Amino acid sequence: MRRAAGTEVLVADALAALPWLVHGFSTRIGGASKLGATGASNLRPLNLPSLNLGFTEWDRREVVARNRAQFLCAAGAGKMTLATMRQIHSDVVQVFAAPPAVAESQPPKADAAVTRQGICCSRCRPRTVCRSCS
Repeated sequence: MRRAAGTEVLVADALAALPWLVHGFSTRIGGASKLGATGASNLRPLNLPSLNLGFTEWDRREVVARNRAQFLCAAGAGKMTLATMRQIHSDVVQVFAAPPAVAESQPPKADAAVTRQGICCSRCRPRTVCRSCS
């Protein structure tokens, strides 16, 4: 596990041994979102900080953008861009020439994305980011 600024990122030893790869699995620890808000998961007590990385109706976009930047920094991928998807609990994978802009109003529906720069997967939790540094 790697910790930075209150954010926990899980790492796989086998992947961490690859010097050209940056990766991390997100948790809900840290972040600026408040679980327990209208429509949010009730798995944690109200108003505890949460690292929500998905654009949802219960969280503000600027808070999610801050959470994403915090996660990327903790994962050692501070300059990386995350692919934005609308999770649909399926086997759909989007393939991008480059990650789409964070400000997309209608992100593609999928549960994983592959780009030349990396992979982003989501199965509710955790979020996975892998990227070649070369």
